[in-house]
Amino acid sequence: MWAAMMAMTNEESVKKGGFNIGFVNPLLYQIASGGTYGSDFHDIPAADMVAKAQNGQRAAPANTTWYFAEGSVGGGFQEYLTLQNPSTTQTANVSVTYLIQGSAARTVAHSVNASSRSTIDVDKDLNDSPTGPHISVASIVQVTNSVGIVAERPMYFNVLGVHSGTDVVGATAPRQSYYFSEADETQSGSANYHTFLTMLNPSASATAHVTITYYTGSCGGTGQAACPTESFSLLPLTRQTASPDDAGVGLRQKLAIGVASDQNIVAERPMYFTDNVPNSGLTTGAASEVGATQPGLNWLFAEGYTGGGFQEYYELANFGPADAHVNINLEYTNGAVHTFPVTVPAHSHIAFDVNAHFSSGATNSVSAQITSTDNPIVADRLMYFHFGGAHISGGTDVVGTPAATNVYTFAEGYTGGAFSEFLTLQNPTGNSEAVAVTLFTQ
Repeated sequence: MWAAMMAMTNEESVKKGGFNIGFVNPLLYQIASGGTYGSDFHDIPAADMVAKAQNGQRAAPANTTWYFAEGSVGGGFQEYLTLQNPSTTQTANVSVTYLIQGSAARTVAHSVNASSRSTIDVDKDLNDSPTGPHISVASIVQVTNSVGIVAERPMYFNVLGVHSGTDVVGATAPRQSYYFSEADETQSGSANYHTFLTMLNPSASATAHVTITYYTGSCGGTGQAACPTESFSLLPLTRQTASPDDAGVGLRQKLAIGVASDQNIVAERPMYFTDNVPNSGLTTGAASEVGATQPGLNWLFAEGYTGGGFQEYYELANFGPADAHVNINLEYTNGAVHTFPVTVPAHSHIAFDVNAHFSSGATNSVSAQITSTDNPIVADRLMYFHFGGAHISGGTDVVGTPAATNVYTFAEGYTGGAFSEFLTLQNPTGNSEAVAVTLFTQ
């Protein structure tokens, strides 16, 4: 029986013994110590980025078009696209259109065999390499013979003083609104954050007029100044990049971000950081996510960890004009559930320290259900860490999923060499559930 549940994938490089290091996302990846890149990263699904199968069916959720607003090759970046074809009989013929910022688009054909996974080297497709010139690129992955696939975008890099990586499940449809409850441009003392907003206009004919609103926590309310904004015009089939530190904005602080467009677009938020973090120490890493397409009353997180070397937060943002009263239910692997009420002020954001609310008798592995009793919010789960005997440094950030479903698909995964892969499952129902896992090899 495939009952409602939430599944997210973790991958890690295990140096000593198998240990689930507790990342909450469909993919967490750590390159072995001998590799060029040596930090963990993760894959982030957004509010409506997970397709749903019909009740009672085991068919994998898939789509014929996937969008990636973020991407970089050269200049210290190595980008891949990983594609899964769940069809048992048909090869998927795929056309990848690369929208290169400041240059002409390029299209490359690929194929994915039935019941398998394929990896595309984007640097190679664009005749570049990590040591070559930097190119900013968005991608549109389209199947040309009606076979549904799943697409993810792992990236490895050594930039801004950060050796790390990110991985994102593509968006299956562009939208006019995006919300990010976590963004940070703080550059003070030991804290050095760089947040970017990458935007893709997939229309072949319409220009998208986009307004970005930065919620600082002290704007938009009664007696307060309006929240800072920034406007862009995205020509058809182009990608652009914004930052809270852009000229005319000049914000260097923690904030939340709202994106509004008059045309359907895709928006993603990469973030790079170095910071001295409680329970983790001086930590470097990166995280990227596609934004939630609307605030909601309910957010689920399958994974979390508050043990040694890990610091976990829930980042909650309220984009509306009235306060939101929220219950955070921490669900531990030993069955313990602890609830904490918080208030998220209007036009503002708060950080809930999961480590500080650790309860005696609970385990360090934790899931969460975050519910607003009145006004909708957006919830992210931000984690910093040092893992294992080598004290691998990194971070993850994922937007929650607004509802559980019965089928999940992941295009990326690896179990060779020093890699170990995990699935973390959260069951928000009142019943025990049986789960079937199907593995697709390359």
